[in-house]
Amino acid sequence: AGPRLQIQTENEEVNQQIEDEWERWARRIGLADKLRTMRMAKCCDGEVFAMLVSNPNINVDVTLDVRLVECDQITGQYRTNTPRHIDGIEFDRYGNPITYYLLDQHPGDSLAFARSFETRPIDAESMIHWFRRDRPGQVRGIPEITPALPLYAVLRRYTLAVLHSAETAANLSVVLETSGPVDPAEVEAFEALSIERNAMTTMPEGWKMSQLKAEQPTTAHDAFQRSVLREIARCMDMPFNIAAGDSSSYNYSSGKLDDQTWGRMVQIDRIQGEIDVLDKIALAWKKEAELFGIIPKVERWNHNWHWPPAED
Repeated sequence: AGPRLQIQTENEEVNQQIEDEWERWARRIGLADKLRTMRMAKCCDGEVFAMLVSNPNINVDVTLDVRLVECDQITGQYRTNTPRHIDGIEFDRYGNPITYYLLDQHPGDSLAFARSFETRPIDAESMIHWFRRDRPGQVRGIPEITPALPLYAVLRRYTLAVLHSAETAANLSVVLETSGPVDPAEVEAFEALSIERNAMTTMPEGWKMSQLKAEQPTTAHDAFQRSVLREIARCMDMPFNIAAGDSSSYNYSSGKLDDQTWGRMVQIDRIQGEIDVLDKIALAWKKEAELFGIIPKVERWNHNWHWPPAED
């Protein structure tokens, strides 16, 4: 649902005024929805970029807006990498990003071949970059699901194999077989015969009719799927019951125990999101709101973010 901004100044009326204006603006631009999209991109793409832009059509006094950007559009593919310029990001001598280079369209766009692949510089003050740093000196993100990518293919292949086997068994209504001698001129192997619906029939002497048994899914099918899904979810610190949407094998205590690890991961993620995303957005919003006199100027900007509590 997104966080709630709490301002801490000595004037309670000012606090309430700023919080109300922020809430109105955040709802108007769909900030909570954009945060969810950013979090999903961080998981699947490893990182997410967002530009702070002016949008006069949001119909509130503060025209600041947050425009999400595909990570593939921040690129150094058409530039030479140097110690100060790495993969579409330019740094100062202290390692701080100062410029991002943005493609105006996604390189995979169907019309991209007809457009220029020149990038334009975006000042770092107007760009948000959220990713998890796993190594010293890392400047771009790696998808959180990277360790599990081969497992998705394994699970897909196994599911398709089970489905194909079950379909093959279902497609053959009956099988005719005999233990006696067969004249090859009269009977052709794997010959298909039609069966009249709702009819009773007789069989030649020595022949019998049987139905192909569907051996899939096997008794190990569910256990195999659960094992693979559990390993896939592990790289995101996600317990199995949340990944599967199924807690039928849990009791309440084991469900709560697994939920503790998940809750800590969410808490860490929220804190990092506050630092990399929300604080930067709030500061830009404060400057514009004060500039247009929407909120009074506050010298000491002390604030907290309050997230919806976890369900008991």
